[in-house]
Amino acid sequence: MKKNHMELEIEIAVFRETLESYIRPLTYQAKLSGPFTDAVIPLQEVTYDTPHRLKIFLSKHTRIYFLLQRRLPFGSEEKELFSDIIERLRGEILQRGVPDYAFAMEVTESVAASFMDSQNANLIFRLIQLYKKWAISSLEEGHFSHTTGIYLGRLTKKSVNLFKMAEEKAVRAMGSSSGTLLAIDKNADIIGIETLSPTTGGLQKLHDVFAPVSVGDVALWTGPRGKIAIMLTEKGEILLFKNRQLIFAWYFSQWQYFPHRLLVEEIFEKHNSQEEMEVRKAAYLTALDIAFSGKKASIGILTHPYRKNKRLERIYQTSAQKSNRNKWNLISSIVKEKKFQNLSRKVRAELCFMSGALILDTTGELFVGLKDNAHSHGVSELNNEMDVGIKVNGIGILEIYKSSDIPLAFA
Repeated sequence: MKKNHMELEIEIAVFRETLESYIRPLTYQAKLSGPFTDAVIPLQEVTYDTPHRLKIFLSKHTRIYFLLQRRLPFGSEEKELFSDIIERLRGEILQRGVPDYAFAMEVTESVAASFMDSQNANLIFRLIQLYKKWAISSLEEGHFSHTTGIYLGRLTKKSVNLFKMAEEKAVRAMGSSSGTLLAIDKNADIIGIETLSPTTGGLQKLHDVFAPVSVGDVALWTGPRGKIAIMLTEKGEILLFKNRQLIFAWYFSQWQYFPHRLLVEEIFEKHNSQEEMEVRKAAYLTALDIAFSGKKASIGILTHPYRKNKRLERIYQTSAQKSNRNKWNLISSIVKEKKFQNLSRKVRAELCFMSGALILDTTGELFVGLKDNAHSHGVSELNNEMDVGIKVNGIGILEIYKSSDIPLAFA
């Protein structure tokens, strides 16, 4: 049955509000625009326009679509994630209009659970619901944290089931200490409590893990295949880990997906040396640590920073030269001769907090303030092809700026 103009306008408005409220926040810095009209009816409801632009159609039977776009390309897994959530929300849209928040979050959590492990999606979904319930209790009764580790391939005989004991405060105590988790099998039967202290060999892996360093030991635990971890933080965040990576995070009342590989690939360049790649990876991991601290900071990796005095003056206000000089003397005394990538992750984050905008050269040497006698060049005279900047705002969002962007826009 063909819809009249008014019905179509209402459906378009409802669909846009749904995408803006529940899909865009899940992405990494994407913007929504539209509606637009395509030349042909789509074969799929979510398709690529370019690697950086997704077309999201109103339905399979219409040429009307919205555009989701960002600097970072969309990976195929990410595209499928969005497609699954939109498909499940679509029925609710047709029946009742914009889905209510609780229903939309339940759909997102169900799809996220399948994304983590399709065979054990129901277990993961139930754990997410339990942790959301515990998050409320944590606010009411005093902040506490809890971590559950799932052995997806194990079955335990004659054990107590976690969900049957979920109302008992004793269960909350098991896996609530820093460095421990409550291990369960794929039926949610309790295996025991495990410690997460990394071995000497694991300390370097912890240094490189794709998760905030404060919860890196949890991510590291999931390293061997067949293990997933879910954590409730004292702030009420819910974190999902797999393959030594933070995959999903529930914070600020929204879910966010972390495409680490895409983010790192966006920072890297094909012609980067091994040392330059280590610097850029260290910058990304430090930005991730800052994002989960709730603070703001920026990291820039520039070619020949001392030759860019005029532009760097925008960052380091020379009106407070004495204060800046003292700050940079302090940083120099902390860093000594070490390069950025060789410092511990916690030290790197604190240096960023201290400086606000930390500048490195391509080898990881810290740019320590402005040099009065440094030779300044105009923008056209400098090679900016390898320049990259990462900006972290106060709500955990990372923005990546490259040479094609406004110079030093990240800071």
